Formats: sequence, C-alpha cells, structure tokens
Amino acid sequence: MPQTWSMNSSTGYGIAQFTPAGKIKVYADKVGKAVSDINVQLDYIWNQVTATGGFYGGSKSLKQFAHDTDPKVAALDFLQGYEMHSASTDALADRQKNAETWWAIYNKENAGTYGDGSSTGGTTTSTPDGYTIQSSGTFTFNTNCKVRNKPLMSNPGLATYKAGQAVNYDQKEKNDDHYWLSYLGSAGTRHYVPYANISKGTYFGTDTLTKHKSINCGNYLATIGLFGIKC
Repeated sequence: MPQTWSMNSSTGYGIAQFTPAGKIKVYADKVGKAVSDINVQLDYIWNQVTATGGFYGGSKSLKQFAHDTDPKVAALDFLQGYEMHSASTDALADRQKNAETWWAIYNKENAGTYGDGSSTGGTTTSTPDGYTIQSSGTFTFNTNCKVRNKPLMSNPGLATYKAGQAVNYDQKEKNDDHYWLSYLGSAGTRHYVPYANISKGTYFGTDTLTKHKSINCGNYLATIGLFGIKC
C-alpha cells in the first residue's frame, strides 16, 4: 500500500485506524521502520496514551485501565477511552468475546501480569531456578494471585489472594520466571504465591520485610537486590 498519506487526509490506517494516516507515517519514519510493522503501531498507541497521561475519553486513567481484571470491562474501556467509539455501534459483544479469549491464552487464569508497574530492580541471569532465601514479612497484593503447591505457574491453584488481601510468608524463591512467597498451610504443607514477574519487571503488590537469614551473598547479588534485601 502506498505510504504517502498527508496530514489532511481522512484515510485511516492500522490496527486502530489512525486518522489521518499521516500521523502514524510520521512516527514510523521517525523510528526508521515500516508503517505496517505491528510493533510500530503498538508503540505509537503506547506513546499516545502515556504522553497525554491517559486515554482521551472515558472515565478511567491509563493506570486504572491497566489494572482491569475483567477482559470484558477492559474491552469496553479501550473502546470508549482510546478509540472514543460508541459501544452500541462497534460490535462490543464480539470485542469482549475476543478479549476473553486472549485473556485466557495470555493470562492462563493467573491474574497478576501487570502488577503496580514498579521495577524489580535488577537482573536474574546468574540466579538459578529453585534458589531460596529464608525471610519473613507481610505482602499485600494489588492484583489477584493464585496459591499453588509448587512454584510453577502451570500448577493448579488452591485458592486466590484478592487485591487488597495480605499473606504472611517465611520464605522466598525464584522459579519459572517469577519470584514466589512461601508459607506453611494449616496442614503443614508448603504453599507458594507469585509476587513478581521477572521478565516483565513488575511486582504484584507491596512487601513489608520483617527479617531474613541464611542468605548466600557471595554469588547471588542480583537475586538479593531483587528480593529487596541488602547484604
């Protein structure tokens, strides 16, 4: 498709039908990539909503939208807040159905992929899976996180901590691209709850560390920093 649209054109283009199409073309030229590149278009949307401090319309800020835990609500918020279209004329039911489908695929019923946006503060390239530290404290969740019998995101959930709820833990572990809180259940069985997504660099709440012990500070400085502990 020719990419010679002007700023006066009424032509829409791309996943959000950017209008005039000249806007997305200018951005693509600026970053030196093709206007058809899906990552260029996604980056353009992100730059739009972050530069303005949020969506153009609707009642939610970008941060509030990012914390939506119901895909149907998120679909409506995006339609009204970013695209500024009417729910009655823009196939809302289909949008919400698709949103639920992709939510299940990407989230795998594990809420907590966004967290509060705070950085975990380091890297984990030298830290092996299964590395554990003995530390205790209280963690308050800002999103729903499942309790598991093993520190694996694929492990079936036993229960769910809701946003605003807190758990007392006595151990932390790195495994499966996540950091985990661990504690003993009433039956003496050890349980695990993810509290940070390593690859995304986000926490799922706030931590109040009480004490720690038995930490190897020689080889795992990255891990210690990520756990919020200073040797």
